[in-house]
Amino acid sequence: MNKILIILAVILLVFIAGTFIYARYINPSDTPKPPADQLTVEKEGIQVAVESIERAGGQTVIKLVMDNHVYSLGEFAVKNFSSLNGVRPSDYKIEGDQVGGHHLEADLIFSGELSGKLVVGLKDDLQFEFDIE
Repeated sequence: MNKILIILAVILLVFIAGTFIYARYINPSDTPKPPADQLTVEKEGIQVAVESIERAGGQTVIKLVMDNHVYSLGEFAVKNFSSLNGVRPSDYKIEGDQVGGHHLEADLIFSGELSGKLVVGLKDDLQFEFDIE
C-alpha cells in the first residue's frame, strides 16, 4: 500500500513539475503578443498589411501587402503620400512583374534605420497608419 502511495506521489510531482516548466519556459503566457491584426488596416475596401520590417545598411525596408476588390493598386502614388516618422521614402518598389491590379506586394524603402509612425498613403485623403517599433 505504501509503495502505491509513493508511486502516485512521484507521478503527481512529475506532472506538476512538467506543467510548471511548460508554462514558464516553453509557453510563457506572460509574454505580450501583438494582436494578429495590429499591422493590418482596412479602409474604403482596401486592406494594407505590413508584412515585415528590415533595418540594415542604413535603411529601413517595409514590405507591404495590399488587397481590395475596387481599385487597381498600381494607379496610386504611394511614394508621394507615405512617410515613416516624418521621413519620405527614398524608393517604392512593386515586387516582381506586378504593375497593379487588386493584389499588390511592394517595398517602401527609407534612408536611415527608422521607427515611429508609418503612414502608407495611396492618395491625399486615403492613408493607413501604423506604429512601427
